[in-house]
Amino acid sequence: MSRVRVLIARTTAPPCPAAGAAPAAARRRDQAASREALRRVLVLLGREPQVTGRTFPHRTVSLTHCPAGGGAAAVDDPVLPEVVGVGVDLETDRPLPRRAARYFCTADELAFVDALPPTDRSAQLLRLWTVKEALFKSDPENAHTALRRYQLPVPAAAGGVADRRGGTRRLAFVYASRRWGAEQLSVALALTPQADRPAYRPTHRSEVSRPVDIAARVAAAHPDAPGRPWAGTPLVGLVGLVLDLPAAGPLRLPPRLQPLRTVAELTEFLNPQLLPS
Repeated sequence: MSRVRVLIARTTAPPCPAAGAAPAAARRRDQAASREALRRVLVLLGREPQVTGRTFPHRTVSLTHCPAGGGAAAVDDPVLPEVVGVGVDLETDRPLPRRAARYFCTADELAFVDALPPTDRSAQLLRLWTVKEALFKSDPENAHTALRRYQLPVPAAAGGVADRRGGTRRLAFVYASRRWGAEQLSVALALTPQADRPAYRPTHRSEVSRPVDIAARVAAAHPDAPGRPWAGTPLVGLVGLVLDLPAAGPLRLPPRLQPLRTVAELTEFLNPQLLPS
């Protein structure tokens, strides 16, 4: 069994540019917020904090932004052969009209939404939008793919598998979604199909117990925080996803997004055998 970990961070965006400011100013603001989130994620994972010079879709990192701030996701082990892409989407609550759904929902997904009480439909449409966006971002073949080509067998599920119609490469997709404060968060992974995975592969760093000073990583990720972090130090704006890929058969548990609220929880997420210094 292979274990995939994805760490997600969000940052608060600086104030919006003044009314009438050039669109480029807003883009710079959004990019800065997303890149800061990526820097924090990479530092916490012990990876080189490279925040520029990447092309997307990327195999191990993804960026997102919304009016409230920026977000980033990164796979813990950058050389896991099962992972071919990761995607993240973060959207602030807002009404989403039913007519917009035809651009990203399949007929079955629309039927699921239409069967809900009217007061619940907009929130579910926004959730489905973020799921499709995350799937799209994770797909290395997304250049010629529309959001409606990604299909959720169980639209009501907060996490599970997804399918893609078309494409030249066989891929498997999984996703997880949840409320995160006033935002909706979704994360997706594109994976090699189970039949294409080698029966044996070498052990990767995410599976090896190694001495790590988690507190030092937290301090580097948040250089303005007072004092040295310890196990009970609270953390803000971090979520983890853990996915166990069985050697055979379907997923035993759907992927789930879990907030990481303290240094101890972050340590447990990175490796249960590690203890904060």
